[in-house]
Amino acid sequence: MIRILNLRLFKHLIFFSLYILLPFSFSLLYLPSLLKFLIPIYLLSLAIVYLFFYFKKKEISCVTIEIEKLQSESNILEDEIKETGSQKESFPSKIKRYQDLRRLIEEFISIPSLDELVETLTIQVFQLLAQNEGTCLFYLLDEARQNLALTASKRERQEDIIKAKNGDIFDWWVLKNSSNLIVLDIRKDFRFDLEKVPREEFRPIGSIISCPLILGERFLGILRLDNSSPYRFSPDDLRLLRAISDLGAIAIENAITYESTQNLAIRDSLTGLFQKSYLFGRLNEEFLRSVYEGLPLSLLMFDIDHFKDYNDSFGHIAGDLVLKSISEGLLNFFDRAGNVVARFGGEEFCVVLPRIDRLQAKEMAENFCYKIQNQEILIRRRPSKVTVSCGIATFPQDCREIKELLEVADKALYKAKELGRNRVCTI
Repeated sequence: MIRILNLRLFKHLIFFSLYILLPFSFSLLYLPSLLKFLIPIYLLSLAIVYLFFYFKKKEISCVTIEIEKLQSESNILEDEIKETGSQKESFPSKIKRYQDLRRLIEEFISIPSLDELVETLTIQVFQLLAQNEGTCLFYLLDEARQNLALTASKRERQEDIIKAKNGDIFDWWVLKNSSNLIVLDIRKDFRFDLEKVPREEFRPIGSIISCPLILGERFLGILRLDNSSPYRFSPDDLRLLRAISDLGAIAIENAITYESTQNLAIRDSLTGLFQKSYLFGRLNEEFLRSVYEGLPLSLLMFDIDHFKDYNDSFGHIAGDLVLKSISEGLLNFFDRAGNVVARFGGEEFCVVLPRIDRLQAKEMAENFCYKIQNQEILIRRRPSKVTVSCGIATFPQDCREIKELLEVADKALYKAKELGRNRVCTI
């Protein structure tokens, strides 16, 4: 700094000598002697005053620069203090979130049922991250069709209808990219063209966070939160949703494996229907529920007519084909929550119909028999037709105990065979 000031002083002295002292030195030759003495003193005084103010200005400039530098450092320190303070204030909320995350882990581990797990996961995320505002959607991937299926949802307003049962452009983006999605304001996000969203599938959406549930290379589903207001979610919310999704993926995979194992133990390997042991357990549960609620319970017992002839004429492979065809028909026809379709043994099947009286059960059984009668089965490339007979027993009209329910259904089935088969009978 001193070296720079000395150099600048030297430049000013040269300027002063060339442009001020030199001209006046020539003029001294023509001035009186007194003036010759006073003028140099005057000029020297001017030079001293000029240099004084110049260096004072430089000093003030250096002090100003130093003050600005100190002010800048002060502002930086102040910002750091504020950031530290805000971080300190956010610590309790972060600790609470991690405690909630730990609680979720413990809860997920204790739930073996896939349906219950998905419902619990959706409810907890809706409460924890959305504070019960907006919408929380859970989609499972149908691996056979490679489509999303809405499995669970929670809504702030129950009147909001979710029509996009297979997802919308935001869910398809997550599925295609297998990546997290955060949209702070959908009106400003260039990735999505809202005009392409069908009107009937569109709900008021301002912001979204969504995460895929991926385990290894297997895509399981999507967990999504959306809100009608923009900037409702933050990157911290997305990180927490990502952590929950990772935990949920593990729990869902375990639940799927558990249910698959359970199905292997309780389902018939050939037909995929429930086994007799499972049938008895469920029948006992439904019977007790019917007694408690005072509601009817019907049991249908089906038998394939002349099934032995198929085995004798075409072999056991053809017989297995007939069994599979009838089983598939039973599952599709009696596909209602609470119904139990089981293989009773050989070519006999049972269907448990809770809350169905005898008249309704008979109508359903007759419709099924008619459907099977008009259905063709290819056996060794030859179209063939099969018929079934059915016996019906209903609580409390036909019995007072569960054992009697099975006996009455069996007697009704025997009656249907005696009367010529391909019919429905009651006692």
